Amino acid sequence: CLSPVGSKVLAGTQRCSVLEFAHDETSLALPDTRLNAALVRKKVAAVAGTGVRTGGGPSPSFVEAQAPARVGQRVVDGHWGGELWGLAISPLPARAEMATVGDEGCLNIWSLRDKQLLCTHELGAPARCVAYSPDGAFLAVGFGCGAKKSRKEDGVFRVFRADGPQRTELWRQGNKKPLPMLVEERDAKQWISDIKFSPDGRTLALGSHDNSIYLYNVAHGFKRTAKFTKHNSYITHFDFSTCGNFLMSNCGAYELLFCDTGTARQIPAKKCKDVTWRTMTCALSPGTLGVWQPGMDGSDINAVARSPSGSLLATADDFGKVSLFRFPALGLGSGGRKKAIGSSPNEGLTFTGHSSHVTNTRWWSSTAASQDVAAPRSSSVKAKDDLLIS
Repeated sequence: CLSPVGSKVLAGTQRCSVLEFAHDETSLALPDTRLNAALVRKKVAAVAGTGVRTGGGPSPSFVEAQAPARVGQRVVDGHWGGELWGLAISPLPARAEMATVGDEGCLNIWSLRDKQLLCTHELGAPARCVAYSPDGAFLAVGFGCGAKKSRKEDGVFRVFRADGPQRTELWRQGNKKPLPMLVEERDAKQWISDIKFSPDGRTLALGSHDNSIYLYNVAHGFKRTAKFTKHNSYITHFDFSTCGNFLMSNCGAYELLFCDTGTARQIPAKKCKDVTWRTMTCALSPGTLGVWQPGMDGSDINAVARSPSGSLLATADDFGKVSLFRFPALGLGSGGRKKAIGSSPNEGLTFTGHSSHVTNTRWWSSTAASQDVAAPRSSSVKAKDDLLIS
C-alpha cells in the first residue's frame, strides 16, 4: 500500500515480512540483498505504487526502475506457516538474543534490544523446540510436529554453531543456512517436544513423543549415554537440577517423575524434595500447583517459566493469556484474576493480547547468567526480571 503522502510503499509477503520502500513516480528501491535471496520467495500478497509487479516463484516480486534506487528497510519479520512453539533465550546477557523454530521449518535468531531479525536458517522440516548451551556457543533443535509432512524428520535433532560472527552477513548475502551444523542424530522414534542442555553444558537431553527422554554426552560428539523410559505418555517438559545430576519431567499422562541423569534410573520423589532446579518449566510440580484453575485439564497450560530473580512464575495457556504468579505458586490457584501480585499467594496477574493459544513463554534478564534461572543466593548481583516473551 502507498503512504498518504505517496513517499513510501509497504509490501507484505507470505513469509510474514513487511517491507518499506522509498517511492516516487520513477523508482522503487529494492531492500537489501536479503530480498534477492531466501527470505522472499513467495509472491507478494498486496502492494500498490508505480514500479511494482507481483508474481510467484522463487524470485522476488519487485522491479527497479532506471532512476537511482533508495534502499528499503524491513519493518516486520516473523514465522509464516503452521504453529510456533520453539523459543529459547541466549544465556549471555550481553548478546541479548533469542531463537525460535516453527512448523514452517525455519530457525530464526532475533535481537532482543533492536527487536529485529538477525538471521534465518532454513531447516527443511518442522521443529518445535530449541535450546542454547550454557556458554551460548551451540543451538540444539528438536524436529517434528506430529503432522504427515514432518514424519520423515520426526525424532531428529541437530546442533548448530550459534555464535558465528558472520551469520547475519552470510544471511544477507543469500546464504539459506548461515549457521554451521555440527551434529545430526536420530534415536527417538517420534517427534521431539522438549530439548535442554545441563547447567554445566556436558549433557544434552531431549524429550520425545515416544515417551522417552534421551541423554547425550556433549564432549564425546553427542554420543547417547542413557534413556529414561518410565513415562506412560509423551514427554511435555523436563528440567535439570542445579547440579545437573537429576531430571524432573512431565508427560501427557500428567505424571511427575524424577531420574538420575547418569544412569537414567527413576528416583523416588521424596529423595528429590530438597533438590534445587536450574529451570522451572514443568507445569506439574510442587512449585506450580497454584497456577491451575478448577476445571482445567492438564493440557490447558502450555508452558511455565520461573523468572531470573526466582520470585515470579509466568504461565502461557490455551485461552490466549499470559499470567504471573509468585513463585512458588502453592495450592489451588485463583484463576489469574486481575489483582496485584502479593495480595494473596495464590492470586495471579493476567495479561491478554494473544488471539489464541499461547504456546510458550520465557524470561530475559540483562543481569542474570541465564534467562529463566534464579541467581545463586551467594551472588552479589541481583537478577532483574527485564522482559517476558511469549
